[in-house]
Amino acid sequence: MGIYGQVAQEAVYGGSRLDADGQPLTGDRQYVLRFGKSELPPAKFFWSITMYNLPDRHLVSNPIDRYSIGGRTPGIEYGPDGSLEIRLQADPPGAEAGRASWLPAPQQGRSR
Repeated sequence: MGIYGQVAQEAVYGGSRLDADGQPLTGDRQYVLRFGKSELPPAKFFWSITMYNLPDRHLVSNPIDRYSIGGRTPGIEYGPDGSLEIRLQADPPGAEAGRASWLPAPQQGRSR
């Protein structure tokens, strides 16, 4: 997918523009992407989620310079049961622990 994408034998690319209710993803809402321990991406080497602005497909500028998050993200925190919750939102999570698993989204109105 895209100019630097890998072949299908090397990588799988997915994407979403809609939330669980079929509504467009927006920077003014807070989302949690939850993986149970047995639901983590079955990647042999690594997996990641990257935040892009649409339709331009530019990385989302943000105050912590984090453009993707995944199994190799330093400090990422799993729950006691081995689950993982990734927070996708413009503002930092209130709890310090939640910030390790935060992928900043664009502020509403600053980008599409």
